[in-house]
Amino acid sequence: LNPRKTVSQIVSAPLEVHDVGAPGDRARVVAETLDLVGLPRRVADSYPGQMSGGQRQRVAIARALVMRPEVMICDEPTSALDVSVQSQILNLLLDLQKELGLTYLLISHNLAVVEHLANRVAVMYLGRIVEVSETAKLFAGPRHPYAEALLASVLTPDPGMGVPDTQLGLAYPNPIDPPSGCAFHPRCKAATDLCKARRPETIRDAAGLVECHLATPAPLPAPLSPAAPARRRSADPSPLLAPPSGVAGLGLRRDREHLPHTDLRPHRRRRRDRQAAGADHEDRRPPPAQPLLSALAP
Repeated sequence: LNPRKTVSQIVSAPLEVHDVGAPGDRARVVAETLDLVGLPRRVADSYPGQMSGGQRQRVAIARALVMRPEVMICDEPTSALDVSVQSQILNLLLDLQKELGLTYLLISHNLAVVEHLANRVAVMYLGRIVEVSETAKLFAGPRHPYAEALLASVLTPDPGMGVPDTQLGLAYPNPIDPPSGCAFHPRCKAATDLCKARRPETIRDAAGLVECHLATPAPLPAPLSPAAPARRRSADPSPLLAPPSGVAGLGLRRDREHLPHTDLRPHRRRRRDRQAAGADHEDRRPPPAQPLLSALAP
């Protein structure tokens, strides 16, 4: 966040860059977006240095949402925040996803955040995706040795257990000049001569995706019974298939004179109820379990 600009100027910057709406309409959308992320409108004239870490993170989220996107990239959304504020930001992201129909692309080294927020996980090593799977399946049984080592490196709150030994060594390959064959073979305890000589092929199966010579394809699911004939679609789409309120974003409108209005009245009522109960702009939900920490570098 630019320390020399107010919150209102920071949040309205995407609207000005894309020349969307008149100044009065921009002010209205900024106020609605601040309310959407749980910030009172009085902070619109504040500077980032006058706000807490959790409030500044909410300002960054509001700036990303002011154009009403369908996809939002969250790069380490809880970094440099304490545990209680981390839980508030994660709960806010989940609430926004349900209300606006958002899709998140989450980038994180915090495995607890990944498990809590993601539906599907891609594990990267030296710039290549080595495994893709549903979150529950990946955490229950990783197929790639690097994904297995990541989960094994998680620290525990018991000081008597010490630091986990992943048996990966302390030397890291050069990402500019990666090793031949499988890039992970110098650190893999199960590497073979084939791993050193040839890069593994990508295995796509029912479980997802994996690049490893030692992985075996997952069995395909049982065939389904013949489905009933599909009904003919009506000309008018069903209300259940219509996009949720707020999904039709500003960036998708060609008319730049007027901004679309998102009905935020139910959301504002819930915010006012929480503020009346003494939760001004911070969620009072119980924080999740202590976030897990990874002892490995990517």
